[in-house]
This record gives sequence, structure tokens and C-alpha cells, in this order.
Amino acid sequence: KNGSPTCLVIVGETGSGKTSLLNQLENKLFDSPSLIILELQEKLYSESKLTDFLKIKLGYPDASSLTEIEIRIMHERENRICILENLHHSFLRIVNGLDALEKLLLLITRTQQKIFWIVTCDQQAWHYLDKVMNISRNFCKVLTLGSISAEEMKSILLKRHQVSGYELDFEIPKSWPQN
Repeated sequence: KNGSPTCLVIVGETGSGKTSLLNQLENKLFDSPSLIILELQEKLYSESKLTDFLKIKLGYPDASSLTEIEIRIMHERENRICILENLHHSFLRIVNGLDALEKLLLLITRTQQKIFWIVTCDQQAWHYLDKVMNISRNFCKVLTLGSISAEEMKSILLKRHQVSGYELDFEIPKSWPQN
């Protein structure tokens, strides 16, 4: 809110709660007019694909390049919050497969005075990117979510279910092998 540059990455395994954490933040902390949610659902490994995606999602449909998008962001009057899920969909493990990701990181770095970037990334991809290009240097804070054991998951589910007021019973199917 005070204009200090900041960006956060949330790293975790699939199912570790990255999206659930973001949903809680979205519901409790951020007012919706300033919030932009970007979800990379498919691989955007070329600069042109990334530009096409960002210009629509960020509201600059006639922008022709990432540089133009950056200039427009920096001329905005209001600061915004941008949640970018699935950073691991912005690269390929091939020669020149990191080009789009490098451009995206440059955009994030250059616009963090106008946009509070919150990014999520798969843990394995994050470790790979940190070894290959030291990606953590691009973020002010790296939040790593731990994995949950089966017992912890069962405990959480049972506690959450108790709030509902309904009784929960686990039945063993008739076709279940008897040992």
C-alpha cells in the first residue's frame, strides 16, 4: 500500500495448499477492484504467447509487446495486486525454453512498485529453476509450504467435518479384500 516494491512466491507440492492459501488471502485481505488473478493453465513458453495472455488478462488488449505492457502498468494511477498461479507453466526444459520465463520475471521485477505480485510454483520446478537460473533472487519473499502426512490430513478433515455437525462414518466396501 505504501508503494514499496514487493513480490512473493509460494512454493509447494501439488495439493500442499497453495491455492487454498490464496483463496483465504483473496477473501480476507484484498479488495476485488485492485485484484487480478492470472492462472497459467497451459504452457506459455514463448514471448508471443506470454504477451497475448498478459495483454488480455491485465487489460491492455491492444498492447504489442511485454515492454508496452510494462509501460502501461507503470503509468497506472492505482497500485494493484496480481496473483499468478502456476509459474511452472512458463518454461520448457529445452534449449531456449526459459526465454518466456526470463521475460516474465523481468516484467515482475520492473513493475513491483505498481503491482504486488503473488506467484505460485510447483516445488520440483522451483528447485530446478533455482539451480538453473537462481530464480529466488527475483522475489522479495519465498514461502515454502510443507507436505502434509496422511495422519495430518485425516486430522484436518475430521476437525473440519466436526464443524458441520454431521456424523462422519467410514465404511469398508464389501469388495474390499479381507486380511
